[in-house]
Amino acid sequence: MKTKLLTILPLFVAALLAMTTPQAADAASFREQGIHHKEGVSCKDCHTVDKPKDPPPSSKTCLACHGPYEKIAQRTKKLHANPHDSHLGPMDCLKCHGVHEPMEAEKIPCMECHNDFEFKVK
Repeated sequence: MKTKLLTILPLFVAALLAMTTPQAADAASFREQGIHHKEGVSCKDCHTVDKPKDPPPSSKTCLACHGPYEKIAQRTKKLHANPHDSHLGPMDCLKCHGVHEPMEAEKIPCMECHNDFEFKVK
């Protein structure tokens, strides 16, 4: 019986860790780097349920707090290239902004063609 328990217990613990580690890593990243966390935004402000498999928020979720897309474009109009006033029209927020941490500039869709743009993405 002891041998069986000693065999099953480590497998059970490993399975639990495998299921929770990505969520824990995201939560740690959010706490350490996220401007939203620094401003007092909690997980449930963007995620409707508290589950690790909860889908990421949509642009609709972002715009509920950050205002209509037009106002965001107005706030960023002084930039050399206004990413919120694109010739492609309104874009999905998550294409440029990371969910829990800043997006790497080279992963921003505009950079595929406009590699001379300099963006500091928050």
